[in-house]
Amino acid sequence: MKTNCDWYILFVALIDLVSCTFKNTSYFMEYLSVWASYTNSNYCKFTAWISQSMVCVSIFLFALIAIDRYMKLCHTASVSIPPATSRNVTLVLTLVNAVLAAPCLVIFDNNSRGVCQVQESMKTILVTAYYSFLFTLFLIMMAIVIFCYVRIAIKVRQSRRVRPIPETSKREAMTRSEDGGEDYFTNPNVPQQLSTKDGELREVEGKQNDIQLTVVTARVKFQSPNGGVNVIPQIYPALNTEIHPALATSVEADHEENLDVLNQIQIRRKFLRQQRNLRVTSLLFVITAIFILSWMAPYAAMVKGLYVGFRYPLSLGDLVLVMYGPNIYVINTFSNPLVYAILSPSYRKLVRNVLRKVRVNSWRVVQCI
Repeated sequence: MKTNCDWYILFVALIDLVSCTFKNTSYFMEYLSVWASYTNSNYCKFTAWISQSMVCVSIFLFALIAIDRYMKLCHTASVSIPPATSRNVTLVLTLVNAVLAAPCLVIFDNNSRGVCQVQESMKTILVTAYYSFLFTLFLIMMAIVIFCYVRIAIKVRQSRRVRPIPETSKREAMTRSEDGGEDYFTNPNVPQQLSTKDGELREVEGKQNDIQLTVVTARVKFQSPNGGVNVIPQIYPALNTEIHPALATSVEADHEENLDVLNQIQIRRKFLRQQRNLRVTSLLFVITAIFILSWMAPYAAMVKGLYVGFRYPLSLGDLVLVMYGPNIYVINTFSNPLVYAILSPSYRKLVRNVLRKVRVNSWRVVQCI
């Protein structure tokens, strides 16, 4: 079953795939100076719309990921959002941002030099207001991301001051006492009947008092931290049953000990779950930081071009911003798989399995030929 974060990451991967397919293709076509020969105005408008849609969806997705990580690590007792709701919210955001990017279908076109950019005739107050809205949206989402990860960093720093919970010791198995009794756990707090004579006296005393004893046994299975499955036997006296005082003390003591072991297991599970969430959060933080840094230059170039303008001859900073600023986002679409490969063992395993299947299928095709 997919979690909320799984859906967010899946949509981010799909967005990267779409960007690599369309926007990066247009970037390399412009870089190789073949854009004007092999493209037209419609393809320019389409790639501009795709690019704007994808970046807007990414902004919201990374904000949702930051909020999800914040809730997982800082508010573990809060009620979480169902994964189906996260999936539906992501789908709605995709459609909304596709509509939000619709003005790009009008304002972009190929210029005389064969470059896809905003038309000179469209640089009006409405276009400036439109991009001002997008830039404000970008800043708001970025502020949410920064707030969530700062709170997570504070929470992690506080939690590191607490010593980690030790491994839960395994429960000792039931042992047979020397008098033949099997109703006792090995418990140092409960005196054991060691002599045969004492056992016989206990049996006689039980018969004299006409004690009817019914014991209900149960076994509790749990996943141990090392991956194995352990079984804790538990003994409960049935209702309306008279119990010998010594046996009652033993059952009560073992019941409390079993509850203590179960509580330690639950605490250990919670600790391991928090560590796993922290590793996932670190991975997503790196991806989010790369996204923000890769898109800061394009937005800086856009804001300066709309509000200030570039004066010729261009200074070195303006030249770098004009030439590389609008297209530096290409780093983002190629960096995410690399970050996954470095920080995620499960992703590396998945990639190896895919490559192995491709190699096997390719060899089968070659043999058939």
